[in-house]
Amino acid sequence: MNDFIIIEEIEEFECVKFYSVRLDDDSGENDYNEFEKFNLKFADSEDEEIKFEFDIIINIIEEIGESYAKLMFFRQENKAFALPPNYKTQVRSVEINKDSKLRLYCVLVSEEVVILCNGGWKTENRVQDCPNVSTHFRLAGQIAKYIEDNRSDFPISGKEIPTGEDNGFYL
Repeated sequence: MNDFIIIEEIEEFECVKFYSVRLDDDSGENDYNEFEKFNLKFADSEDEEIKFEFDIIINIIEEIGESYAKLMFFRQENKAFALPPNYKTQVRSVEINKDSKLRLYCVLVSEEVVILCNGGWKTENRVQDCPNVSTHFRLAGQIAKYIEDNRSDFPISGKEIPTGEDNGFYL
């Protein structure tokens, strides 16, 4: 992959600050960060099931923002994570579908820092076999691995992580 990854701040809540990543691959096609692309695909869907599951994911993000990014709120996907969590997870006023298909991949940097990536409608049992989500799953995993492998070069202070082009990195 030789994409230059730029981390951007999205929103800060009481307990968690959310970020996303923008891929700068010289194509000129990356006007949006990965979370913005997810929103553009699913926020205004005319499919009621997709819209319902999208709203659940947004509500979970808000809940995480107000109560820290605990592992129970996420679905572990190798080095990265996904939303929504397992349907048995209790998330205050959010009822998670047992057969939820919409996934948003993310990187859990700490209980106060989450990088929201992109996702899609999962149509296969194994994420690696699904053309809708496999690339988003791999990207989130590569970012998580990069941060883990370069922790000493990637300072994290509370809810702050390095952002912008000067702090970008290649995958």
